[in-house]
Amino acid sequence: MIDVSKYMQVNSMKPNDPPKAYGRPQVRKVMTFEQFVSHLADHNTTYSRGTFKGVVSDACKCVVEQLLAGNKIMFGELGEFWLSISCNPAKDLESFTASNITSVNIVFTPGPDFENLIDKADFNFVVSRKAQDAIMKAMISGARTLDLTALMSKTTAEFVANQAVNAENGDEEDGGDTSTDPTDGGTTPTGGGSDNGGGDNGGGDDPDDVSLG
Repeated sequence: MIDVSKYMQVNSMKPNDPPKAYGRPQVRKVMTFEQFVSHLADHNTTYSRGTFKGVVSDACKCVVEQLLAGNKIMFGELGEFWLSISCNPAKDLESFTASNITSVNIVFTPGPDFENLIDKADFNFVVSRKAQDAIMKAMISGARTLDLTALMSKTTAEFVANQAVNAENGDEEDGGDTSTDPTDGGTTPTGGGSDNGGGDNGGGDDPDDVSLG
């Protein structure tokens, strides 16, 4: 099940068009290499976690070795690996030397099992990580309501700080206008818009207050 949060975004190529709703996947958990090889070992196999760890580690070393030898590797269902280079141009062929090459990059093309998982995926729509964090911190600070309009127009840090001050002073959150940099699942969209869970993009005269208990 893939958690997806909805947000409004302006198309950077068409800045005058109204914002539209998009979805962004959330990462539930970062699986370490040790956890992954343990998962492999638990899949009804006679091979131990250490065996899988050694095989995968050796495979990575061999992939790099073969790529640096100028080979392209067909890795079965996983995909294909080969190299590309980035370089600074020279004025002519004679002037181009190894010093013009700035980086050597590994290119990976997914195999058939990884090309597009849409037919295997299930989706669960959830609020954004920013909203989840703000709700939790507001509850811890003692706030009784959460201003969704303010959340859409402020960064999490500023919003939570204001909520904490307002909870202490008994004041209402002011709905100031500060641009946001929405990040959810590691992707920062270009252009305007806030990661607001698919609600109205922008402020209003009547902010929506959500009770926290």
